[in-house]
Formats: sequence, C-alpha cells, structure tokens
Amino acid sequence: MKIYVLLAFCFTGSAAWGQQIETDRPDQSDGNSIIHPGKWQVESSVYYTVLHPSVNSLVSSSLLRTGIVKNLEARLLVEQGYHRNSFLSETAHSQYPLAVSLKYKLMEETNTRPSLGGVGYLQLPFTNGSERKQWSPAFLVIIEKKFSNITATINSGVKEEAFENIWEEQTTVDLKYELSQNLHLFTEYFAQYGHFAPFHNADAGVLVQFTKHWMAYAAVGTSIQHHPSNYFMNAGFAFAP
Repeated sequence: MKIYVLLAFCFTGSAAWGQQIETDRPDQSDGNSIIHPGKWQVESSVYYTVLHPSVNSLVSSSLLRTGIVKNLEARLLVEQGYHRNSFLSETAHSQYPLAVSLKYKLMEETNTRPSLGGVGYLQLPFTNGSERKQWSPAFLVIIEKKFSNITATINSGVKEEAFENIWEEQTTVDLKYELSQNLHLFTEYFAQYGHFAPFHNADAGVLVQFTKHWMAYAAVGTSIQHHPSNYFMNAGFAFAP
C-alpha cells in the first residue's frame, strides 16, 4: 500500500517542496541552471558500464556545485572507481578523473529565444596514476528552451582527452519531460567526433524529487553502431541544503 501511495504522490506532485532541484545529472547535458550565490549542491551517481564482453567498469561520478555571483557557479568533478581509465578512454559518458569547472549563464530565456550559457572544465593532473598527466580542458556552449512541459537542452563544444593530446567535438541533445513537479523523464542523444569514427550514443532516465532537499535518479544508455559497443546503467542522488 505504501508503494502505491508513493507512486501516486510522485505523479500528482504539486508545489509541496517549495523549491525544485535542478541537476546536471544523470544525463550527459549540462543545463543552464545556476546555483544561487552562497548556496551549494552535490550530485553523485555510480556508473556500471559494460565496455567489452570481458571488461566491466564501476565508477562513481560526483559533481559539487556552488554559486559564486549571479549567473556564475564553480564546480568540482570527481570520477573514480574500478577500471576507471578504461571508462574514461572508451566511453562518451565519462569526463575527467578530477576537474574544476565554471558555468556561466549569459542570457535568460524569453518567449522568443532560448537561454544561452557556457561551461568549461579543466582536468587537474593529480590522479592519473601511471597514465599521462596533463591539464586537459573542455568548453561547451549551452542552449536551453522550455516548451510547456518539455525542456530541450543542447550542448556543443570541444574537449581534450584525459590521457592524450587529442581534441574531440562533443554534442548532446536532451529532451526532459515534466510529468509533475516531482517527477521527470528524459531521453538524450550524445556523440563525440574526433580523428576516429563518430561515436554515437543514446540514453534515457527518470528523476524523482522526494523532499525539497533530496532527489534520486537513474538512467540506462548504449552506444549506437560503434565497435566496440558499450552500454551502461547509473543511479544516484542530488542533495541541495
């Protein structure tokens, strides 16, 4: 009986929490939301990825976000775990072992135009182990527009690989559907274009806000017509005090 009550509450949720947690996880697209100055938020999830028939990885990905001034936030990204280097080198849903980041909202959304922003990452070469230690940057433009209950987000930019002096173009297209204030579904296409063949991927997932401070989410994804193929599952939470 308790399960039915919880599900009904999620689907019919109202403004009960007084605030809605906006996350950059579990999808691969950074949204254009900015943490308020002086506030902070943590988003953490665990990826189980099948890289090859005989190689699996289990890696945690955590993002700490804090507001600096209006429209600007600072971030710290940490990705560590089992077969981490293979996860970072062979998938498109990974980023860096340890990186600092800034996100800036340049333009607010209006009825006729999307919001516009940008996010940058800089890998800190302190946790690469035996791999090449380098300062790898990434820069992405963020375009976001809400249409009724659907929010469309596009990221596009360039990234230097974590362990190689190789630059790749990255693109994500994300659609998030608001079933209620407390329950969202999303589907997404994301890809990398480098000196190898294009690396196409897709994922989908769900986000559930349980209280004004806590959200849980989960997603599944797969590469598309890529060799070697990989697929993943992830689950995690967001906390905003």
